[in-house]
Amino acid sequence: MQATGEVPIRELELKLVQRITRVFTTAFTNKPVSMKYRGLFDLVSRKQGMLNYASAVRPADPQTLYAEWFRRFHRDRGGAGRTKALARRSPP
Repeated sequence: MQATGEVPIRELELKLVQRITRVFTTAFTNKPVSMKYRGLFDLVSRKQGMLNYASAVRPADPQTLYAEWFRRFHRDRGGAGRTKALARRSPP
């Protein structure tokens, strides 16, 4: 999600001297969809063993994008309990 944010994309545009409006990625799998990209990217094409996804550049700062990712995915995977368990561990 961070890779689709406006801040890193604008930096890349300056280096490439080219306007970027969409970000593409490929998932190599034999499944019909990749759960990793569902809801964030749109499926563009499906070929044998690979799925191509695209997303528009998101006009938000990194903190906002992280907060959105955290809200959507961290809670759904029982992340709060995992975070508490990690917090209880002492560093090596």
